[in-house]
Amino acid sequence: MQNNIMVKKVALLIIYNHRYDKNIPLLETLYGERFTYLYHIIPFYDGTKDNVITVYDSSFLSHILLKHISKLKAKVLLTISLLRMT
Repeated sequence: MQNNIMVKKVALLIIYNHRYDKNIPLLETLYGERFTYLYHIIPFYDGTKDNVITVYDSSFLSHILLKHISKLKAKVLLTISLLRMT
């Protein structure tokens, strides 16, 4: 039996352990066309990109994720910045 269920919207949230802004364009090039939404969760980010979620303490991470995920109305894939998906 063939499964005809199609996921229309998928969000990729990339979690960074350290602030490394140079990975943003690289990861957006690699995965930007594969996902409806692409967000970077980066500690202490002070740049201007709209798709970067700044975190200042790990205790806030779950609250921030829930806030953004609920707005997306999409399936969500969480990954870390060091992982390469093929």
